[in-house]
This record gives sequence, structure tokens and C-alpha cells, in this order.
Amino acid sequence: MIRESNPTGKKFITLLHQLTELADRSDKEFEIRSLLSQAWLTLIAEIKFQEQHQQLMVSPRERSKNILAYLHKHYAEKVTINDIATAVNVSPKECIRSFKKNIHQTPIEYLLNYRVEQAKKLLRQSEPSITDVALQAGFSTSAYFSKIFRERVGQTPREYRRSKAETVSD
Repeated sequence: MIRESNPTGKKFITLLHQLTELADRSDKEFEIRSLLSQAWLTLIAEIKFQEQHQQLMVSPRERSKNILAYLHKHYAEKVTINDIATAVNVSPKECIRSFKKNIHQTPIEYLLNYRVEQAKKLLRQSEPSITDVALQAGFSTSAYFSKIFRERVGQTPREYRRSKAETVSD
């Protein structure tokens, strides 16, 4: 939608009025071409402006949903706050602020917890090595994985696997 309330919209409408005035004049062909070129460039600028404005209009809740979707899709990869922010078209600070407001933790804290949950599933369902589970869940090393897993679950991955195996066999 083109609105006169913003500068590019006003310029575009002015150019259209000028083109309308010259439309029936055959001696103004070069002037008409020039105005058409200006109108196209102005329209492109207006489209870019509206796309940027639309990104700002995304509610914090919707933005958090987009962040969650990104994290769930890319949890097994190396993910930084800059990657997340870029994916949802906001600054890293705004990414953290809006996510924390809605989810009550930072995106990276959520990512670590989500990775641990995925690792727990892998530990319960199959027999890959702890290192393989760590890598499949998105951790760079098994040592870091074991540290984070123990902090969040209260057991090492090996202890967790054994306790779940005992539960199944009981």
C-alpha cells in the first residue's frame, strides 16, 4: 500500500501525478521515460521501507515463536546469538530481550536445555556412544556435553542411560 504519510510514498504519488499530466503529450517522451524510471526506483525504495517496517511490527510473542522454530531446526549445528538474530531480522540484543521476556531464559540457555532433552531421547532410545550422542545433539565435545548434562539432569549421560535401562528392565 502506498501512503502519502511517508516520504517515498509521497514522492511516488507526486511522480504519478506528473506522469498523468504528460501522458497525452507526444513531445515529452524523454521526460516521461525519466519520470517512469524515477517512479520505479521510488517504488522499489517504498517496498524495501515497508518490508523493514513489517519486521518491526512482528509481535514479541511471534518473534519468540520464530526463534524457537529456528532453534528446533538448527539445534544440532553450531548456533550463535548472531545467527539467531539474523534469522529473525533483529539485533542480537533485541533477540535476547524479547525471547527472555516471553520464554524466561535466553535463546542460548534454551538451546542448551533443548539439546539436553534431545540427548536424553537418544540415550533412552539407542546405543550410540556418549560422544556420538553429544555430537548428534549439537555439542562440540563429549566433555562439554557431560558437564552441561550433569548440571541440568543431575547425572552423567552414562548414569542416565543406566538408570533408564534399569527402569525398562524392571
